[in-house]
Amino acid sequence: MKEDLYTSLIHKNLSGDISPKEQQELNAWLQESTDHQVIADHIRQTWKWSANFNTEVDLDLEADFAQLQKKVSADAKPKPQVATERTLPKRNNWWAMAAGLLFLVVGGFVFRQFFQGQPEIKIASTTAGQTIDLQLADGTRISLNENSSLHYPTAFKAGERRVELKGEAFFEVAKDPGKTFIVSSPNSEVRVLGTVFSVEDYDQSDFVTVAVQEGKVQLQGKGKRDQLILTAKEQGLYQKGKNLLVKKQNQSLNNQAWHTQRLVYKGETLTEVLEDLNDLFKVQIQLENPALAECPFSGTFNKQSIEAVLQTISGVFGMSVEKSEENNYSLAGGNCNF
Repeated sequence: MKEDLYTSLIHKNLSGDISPKEQQELNAWLQESTDHQVIADHIRQTWKWSANFNTEVDLDLEADFAQLQKKVSADAKPKPQVATERTLPKRNNWWAMAAGLLFLVVGGFVFRQFFQGQPEIKIASTTAGQTIDLQLADGTRISLNENSSLHYPTAFKAGERRVELKGEAFFEVAKDPGKTFIVSSPNSEVRVLGTVFSVEDYDQSDFVTVAVQEGKVQLQGKGKRDQLILTAKEQGLYQKGKNLLVKKQNQSLNNQAWHTQRLVYKGETLTEVLEDLNDLFKVQIQLENPALAECPFSGTFNKQSIEAVLQTISGVFGMSVEKSEENNYSLAGGNCNF
């Protein structure tokens, strides 16, 4: 098991018998998490208290502790007094040895609990143009957008439910008042109890974007104290590097269309509509008549193809649609009052 390997490497490090390659492997393991550093510190403390401890011994906790109790009970029984011998020094040595053994037994138990109690971590990732859906152990459902990754445990421990996100994802968090759900990204942390929202934190963007569909969400910069509380139909922006939090009221949910495949417009400009279509369908739409750029458009598209959407828009404004090549479209003619 890996825990046995790293235990051995830590002991080799303490005894000075570790090779450069083993030292490098140990250093990498220690940098993986603070839990590993705590475990290593515990082993170092055990080594300090028990310099003669043999690392080849495999502790049987129940047997060791039972044997310790038996020894202590036997030692507590009255012994014949012999005038020519002093038993007190031996007795002191025994209690020192007993204390050391007890420390090792308890230490071994704590160490194994650290490892055996850790749930397995899984990684889901997507490439360009790919999205995936998954469900966590608590019933939370997640849709992962393109060029994104999610680290999540196979089971959640008491106290909190934590996942790590890079990129963008849509969350439908299962309600559990006793366990806060935390989405940790490279630049922010989002905390909820049970709600529906999306988080976007791509490396190439200057902002972390959180859009709430249902419930309440807390957004804050990674390692920062300032917080922003968001409720339904609100959007929060966190500017990276400046620790600035901004709330937008009545935000459009069209930024979640990659997940819902639904676009809703109530008087937005044609330019805004075409930008959404380019982003959702990964196409390039050219508006040939610039006079239509600010024309308002209202309508709903629900899981329709790009061709069907463009036919609807062109019918509203009296335009013609041409497809010049793969994923390239042009809209010609038309007017706002058609």
